[in-house]
Amino acid sequence: SATYRARYGSAVDAIRSALAAVQADALIDLTSAEWATQGLMDVASVDPAAAFLLSTLKSHDRYTFYHSVNVSLLSTALAREGKIEEPMIDRIALGALLHDIGKAKVQESILSSPGGLDPDGERVVHAHPAEGARAILRAGGPDHYLAAAIAFEHHMGVEGSGYPVIPGGPAPHPASRLVAVADAYDALTTRRPYRRAETPARAQVLLRRSSGSHFDPVMVDLLHQVLGVHPVGSVLRLDDGSLAVVHASSPDRSGPVHCLLVRGPDGVEVAEPDRVEIDQRRIVDQLPGETVDIQPSAYLDLLD
Repeated sequence: SATYRARYGSAVDAIRSALAAVQADALIDLTSAEWATQGLMDVASVDPAAAFLLSTLKSHDRYTFYHSVNVSLLSTALAREGKIEEPMIDRIALGALLHDIGKAKVQESILSSPGGLDPDGERVVHAHPAEGARAILRAGGPDHYLAAAIAFEHHMGVEGSGYPVIPGGPAPHPASRLVAVADAYDALTTRRPYRRAETPARAQVLLRRSSGSHFDPVMVDLLHQVLGVHPVGSVLRLDDGSLAVVHASSPDRSGPVHCLLVRGPDGVEVAEPDRVEIDQRRIVDQLPGETVDIQPSAYLDLLD
């Protein structure tokens, strides 16, 4: 709906302002960021399917903005699935929105480099968690410790396999481990200059491979519980060549998948997408939407 899109847009504006503040060595407006995350959480609470469709919004030119909002939406969903208390979810959602603000100090040419980084570039990228944590604490002080911890720790890995490296330091906070999984999932399902977008199912497989070594197995399991094999927003190819977008989750993982049929077997777009229940045996493939020029979030209004 227009209301949901407006709330997503407000969150994009909040993270854009936060990044600009960090770049200018000014204080982040944490109040705006908190209002933005509250709006996202309201959507996730009232209409989870709409929240998942919103989280399929991607922008190659404004990747960091959209990615940050998507990670906040996904982190909220994981926290609720994990039965975390609402006040803590508020803080996790804020930390997730701000987890990458330290990238304001990283040149775009480094962030979008198609090849491996040289030692200097790697050093700059590896500094962004500390830059982000510092910016949050400058603006909010001890009351925003958890958001700062998430920014600082989201690339650390449960066994210290990531960065920054803190020899003998404590393990990342559970909230940081949760956001790390949401962060990696959204990154994997988004096309970047240096790699293709993965399907939701493939992204989950890749996260499972690093479960226990880099990602917290509990958080990876939460992600699968929330998303399932065919998450809301997945683009499916059926056995007759039709394309469908998943619009609702099903409590029965082996039962039919609730979809909107958006293209017929002839490849022609359906004028008025039909709600259909697809037998899982008819699903031939799961596709990144951009490879077939489908934006799942475009069908948000049809959920009403």
